[in-house]
Amino acid sequence: MPRKHTDITGGKYGMLTPIKYIGGGKWLCQCDCGNQSIHYAHHLKNGTIKSCGCMHYIRTEARKTSGLSRESYKRLNHIWQGMKKRCSDPCANGYKLYGGRGITVCKEWEDFSEFVKWSVSHGYADDLTIDRIDNDGDYCPENCRWATAIQQANNRYTNKYIEFDGKRLTYSQWARKTGLHKNTIRMRILKGWSVEDCLTTPAWKNPKSE
Repeated sequence: MPRKHTDITGGKYGMLTPIKYIGGGKWLCQCDCGNQSIHYAHHLKNGTIKSCGCMHYIRTEARKTSGLSRESYKRLNHIWQGMKKRCSDPCANGYKLYGGRGITVCKEWEDFSEFVKWSVSHGYADDLTIDRIDNDGDYCPENCRWATAIQQANNRYTNKYIEFDGKRLTYSQWARKTGLHKNTIRMRILKGWSVEDCLTTPAWKNPKSE
């Protein structure tokens, strides 16, 4: 006796709509692009298949148009997915620092292809990460850049800044500029040293001894 199948006619699985059962667990499906294709019901239900194949073609063409390698395109998609997740999923790692602070992803970047276009035209490289210029602002073209790890670290909202000689830099930036260790600078500030003494006195010298 033939095994009964669950009727999924008219259901929606990605871009596919089953329109006719043809046996063996397979369904003839209508794709949103206009093509028809045959797929197993369990592949439709578990999300393994989401289109007649046109989605793969579209992604491949989009990648070729972008000029990115397959690995770079995949990395960029991973960054895009992570950006959306930490802004919208309360269960995501880091959500409290992003979505929890009211930070969102702009409507334009809900479309991955638009994010790719912006990234390519704004200096994307595999050794860079996306950085918000204003740490209280959203992920959007006007507030983002592709930055090095050092630039990212300098732009953390928890960083402390020191203003001296017309410059406003973090402890780490002043450390690289003066040759002092950032902890030396931090301890001097905590001890009440003036900013000038803090940044111009050699590490082995105490200004009060002069």
